[in-house]
Amino acid sequence: MNLLVISETFYPEGRGGEVATYLYAKLLKERGLNVKVLSTTTRAVPLAGKVEGLSVYRIPKKKATKYWVISDFIYSNFLMKLFEWSDVIYMTGRLHLIPQLKRLRKPIVIHLHSSFPACPLGSAFNFMSKSTCSLDKNFLECFPCIILYEKLNGRNMVKVLASSLLNSTLGMIYDRYLAYADALLFVSNFHRDVFLSKFPTFSNKSFVIYNPLPQLPYLEIKGDDLGYFGGIDYLKGFYVLIQAWLKILGKHDSFIHIAPASSQKRVLKRRRIVLYPRLRGRMYDEVYKHIRAVLVPSIAPETFSYVVSEACLRGRIVVASQVGGIPEITEGLRGVFMVKPNDINSLADALDLVLSMDRSEAIELGLKNREGILRKFNSRRSVNELVRVFEKVVG
Repeated sequence: MNLLVISETFYPEGRGGEVATYLYAKLLKERGLNVKVLSTTTRAVPLAGKVEGLSVYRIPKKKATKYWVISDFIYSNFLMKLFEWSDVIYMTGRLHLIPQLKRLRKPIVIHLHSSFPACPLGSAFNFMSKSTCSLDKNFLECFPCIILYEKLNGRNMVKVLASSLLNSTLGMIYDRYLAYADALLFVSNFHRDVFLSKFPTFSNKSFVIYNPLPQLPYLEIKGDDLGYFGGIDYLKGFYVLIQAWLKILGKHDSFIHIAPASSQKRVLKRRRIVLYPRLRGRMYDEVYKHIRAVLVPSIAPETFSYVVSEACLRGRIVVASQVGGIPEITEGLRGVFMVKPNDINSLADALDLVLSMDRSEAIELGLKNREGILRKFNSRRSVNELVRVFEKVVG
C-alpha cells in the first residue's frame, strides 16, 4: 500500500500532533507500508530528505502559518505526482488540499489532534467564561474569543481583526471539507465526543485511536525539583502555575524548571525558578534527572498530552488539570494528582503535597506511573487499528 502522509510540519518541527505523526509514519513503514511524507517548513532545507529512513518532502513557505498556500501553486506539478502515486491519503493538516485530492478519487483519512475546525482556534476554550467551550456557537459567535486570544499574543488591532475574520471563515470552510473524508480519527474519547457534539452527522465515520508512545527509558531521579514544559502560554496554565508557585515559595528548597521560556538558561534564585530555551536530547534528559514531578496545569482541554505520557514513561509524578483528555489518559495511575483547572489554591496544595514527600515515595509513585502507562497504551495496537481503517477506506 502506498501511503502519503500530509502534515503541516514534520519532526523535528512541531509539537504533540507532529510527534504522533512521526511515530505513526515510522511504525507504518516498519509494518511494510510504502510511506512518503509531505509537509511544509520555513527553514532552509532541501525539498526532499530522509528522516530515519522515511522519505520526507518539505514544501518551503515564507510564513509560519497554516493558511499559506502560494507554495502549493508553485509546486503543483510535484504535488500532483505525489497525489497520483498514493493509494490512500493520511492527513493531519493542510486540509485545504482535500477538494483536489477528492477530484483524484483518493481515499482520505483525517487524523485530528486539536479541536480545529470545530473550534476556530483549536483550543475548545471559552476566553469569555474562562472555561471549556461547549462548541454550541456558530463561527461568527466565536469572534470575541478569537479577538481576546490574539490580544493575549500581543497583536495590534488590525492583525486581530484580520485573524478573527480568517479563523472564523476557514473554520466554516474546513468543517465542510471534513464531509469529503472517508474516516475521521480522534486521539481520545473526550476529543471525539466534543467534536461530535458540534458535528453529529460524522459519527458513522469517526474512530478513536490513542497516540503511539515514544520509546523512552526510565530516568533515575537525582533531585527534588519540579518541571513544567508548556512554555509561556496562557492556555497551558503558565500564569496560574507561577501564582501557585509563589504561594508556596519558601516552604521548600526545590526549584521549578520551565521550558521553553528563554533564549538561554537563566536562574532566578529569589523565585527559585530556572528558565530554559526549547529542550531536546541530552539537555532535556539532564533537566529531567533533577525533577520528581512534571506539571501540566492547562486551563484549556488537551485532547491528548504527550507531556503527561512522557512524564509517566520517564517515571515521574504528574500534577495535571482535570480537563479534556488528560483524566482519560491517566485513569488508574497512582502517581497522577488532578487539580481543578485555573484554580491557584488547588494547584498550590498539590505542589506542596508532592514536594513534602520523601524521595523514595516519589520514586515509587513515578515507577507506578511508568508501569501503568505501558499497560494502558500499546503502539503496535494503535498501528494495527490505523491499518484496519486504511484497509476499510481503500476497499
